[in-house]
Amino acid sequence: MIEQHHLAVSRTARYSTIGTQGDHVRDAWFVCHGYAQLAAAFARRFESLASPERLVVAPEALSRFYLGDHLRPAGPDAKIGATWMTREDRDIEIRDYVDYLDSLYDHVFRKVKRARARVHVL
Repeated sequence: MIEQHHLAVSRTARYSTIGTQGDHVRDAWFVCHGYAQLAAAFARRFESLASPERLVVAPEALSRFYLGDHLRPAGPDAKIGATWMTREDRDIEIRDYVDYLDSLYDHVFRKVKRARARVHVL
């Protein structure tokens, strides 16, 4: 009989920012990309929000994959996208992402005074 188990592991996550972290930040925007996007490309859509007192943080989903024709091998120029989760083991992935986003929030607010900054989430 096959049994499935879970083991929590450490993972390195990537995120992009517009603006600099520091005590000067008055608005912190956390913007989550959609299916098959990457954080840096998605963050570009928020460049018009840039100001000295605003920080935009774009976390990237942890599951990356090659876009395009899945019947052929992906070459060195193949586009890459990311996804937050699939239906497989969804409850565990949701828990992992909540932990990831909570950790990113804590990481950002080690350098930004939380009491001074309004938080926006998209």
